[in-house]
Amino acid sequence: MTELSMHKGRNREIQLQQLKTFLREQSADDILSKIQRMPLEKALKNIVERGSDELVTKLLDELPWVLGEKYVARYIAQYRGDEVCIHMIDTHPEVLKYWSVARYIAQYRGDKVSMYIIDNYPETLKYVAFEVAAYRGDEVCIHMIDTHPEVLDNHVAWAIAENRGDEVNMHMIDTHPEVLDGDVAQAMAKNRGDEVCIHMIEKRPDLLKDKEASWAIPEYRSDKVSMYIIDNYPEMLK
Repeated sequence: MTELSMHKGRNREIQLQQLKTFLREQSADDILSKIQRMPLEKALKNIVERGSDELVTKLLDELPWVLGEKYVARYIAQYRGDEVCIHMIDTHPEVLKYWSVARYIAQYRGDKVSMYIIDNYPETLKYVAFEVAAYRGDEVCIHMIDTHPEVLDNHVAWAIAENRGDEVNMHMIDTHPEVLDGDVAQAMAKNRGDEVCIHMIEKRPDLLKDKEASWAIPEYRSDKVSMYIIDNYPEMLK
């Protein structure tokens, strides 16, 4: 064993002892008994999964070195509540440099945390705009589109058309019709309502010439949309 690996091993033993002391001081005897023979990574995961939000918040305050292990921030994003995540970001914003942490937050935490990131750490959106569009609520998506339209590429627009409600999609059609390419239009036709589809055609009638959109609209939407096309764009029937 090299001197460097021996030093790393000693450090981990010290860190494990600090964790155990912390748990004793917090009277978390049930968790302490579980981690007695665990290596550091498994011990930290066990604490984050089994501990309360209050316990994990105290852990971050008293032993901030735990976030040096990036998997800890990922576990917190996955298993703990919104307030713990906001506290972690607020006191240690460097965790957002790990794209996996930011994506876990967008996937697993509530809208409140994503709104907090959009307002305070917008540079993170280049990693997580797709996840926000796919997993978060309509209000969050509208806020993201309005405050940081630069993140709205066709990839993100497709996630909105696929997963979000009619209100968000109507807003996207009104404000950024340029993102409605074939894949987005197809997802819009398949997943959204007739009014949204008609509005999309009004804004971008050229989509009726797109192979993917032109078959998806009559395939997935009602006769109302087909009648609208017949009455207003008869030249497209060919």
